[in-house]
Formats: sequence, C-alpha cells, structure tokens
Amino acid sequence: MAPSAVFTAVSRILNGKPKWPHYGVDIAAPTGTEVHAPAGGIVTLALRDMFYSGGTLIVDHDHGLSSAFLHLSKLRVKTGDKVKQGDELLRLEPQAGQPVHIWTGV
Repeated sequence: MAPSAVFTAVSRILNGKPKWPHYGVDIAAPTGTEVHAPAGGIVTLALRDMFYSGGTLIVDHDHGLSSAFLHLSKLRVKTGDKVKQGDELLRLEPQAGQPVHIWTGV
C-alpha cells in the first residue's frame, strides 16, 4: 500500500473537543486501495459500525501481537476467518472525512 498521506496525532479532536492522543497511524490513500494482512492470524473482530471507530477489524497474530484497522466502510473478512500474511483484508473506503487508522502492537 502506498499511502498518499500519513498523519500522526499529538492530540485528537472528537466531536469538536480535544481528547487524549492515540498511538496508531492514520493513513489516507485512494479509495479502493487494497490492505493486506501484515502477518498470518485469526480475525477476532470484524464489525461494520462501532460507536467511536466505525468499521473495525482486529487480527490476532498470536504471541500477544495484534493488528487493528479502524474507520472502515467495507471488510473482506469476518470474525473467525484465518488469514495468511498477504491475504487481502479490506479495500480502503474510509468513512466520510476519516483517514483509516492502522495499529499493530503487543
């Protein structure tokens, strides 16, 4: 994926009010850009509309490592799916005005 812009936050604005910062990376890329699994694992959460994060996908890579993808509108996998490194997880179709947020960590 070749992002057109990467945003990191010192603080964030939520509903017009300053809130705590987050520690992931926000990526803006053209609609339709494919996002692939950074490592194999099991999809532990795939929901289309969570209150704060919209479409949300979490992949458990085992050994305490997970990846999360937030602010999505279309998912290509569902909870319980096994994925291999490089499998397509989603195509970017960010919610209006939201860059896609990606986090991988322990």
